[in-house]
Amino acid sequence: MLRASVDLGASKAPVGKSPVVGTGINARRLVTDVSILLIVGGILLLWQPWSFGAYQLGFKVLIAGAFIQMIMGNLGSDATVPQAVRVFIIGTVIFLTVVGLAVFMAPRLAGLL
Repeated sequence: MLRASVDLGASKAPVGKSPVVGTGINARRLVTDVSILLIVGGILLLWQPWSFGAYQLGFKVLIAGAFIQMIMGNLGSDATVPQAVRVFIIGTVIFLTVVGLAVFMAPRLAGLL
């Protein structure tokens, strides 16, 4: 009797190459999925007409999703979780530095006009 065999690719995965230790989760895929979920959820909360509190929450959720996508958008497909955390920390420090300089310099530059 003939048996059909389906190869799901699990046997081809290299041992020890998983980006997340002990799982098959890819760090880049996780970050992308979370940021898309936050962005869509934020837009839906902004879109609803019933609650101003939900509207405000939606704005914060949208900003969080956009921030994560902005900082982590260039994460390599083979990145591990420690590398992803390092990229997030470095990206956040750079972002906060640029925003802090802008907040510090804007009044001084406006005073020159």
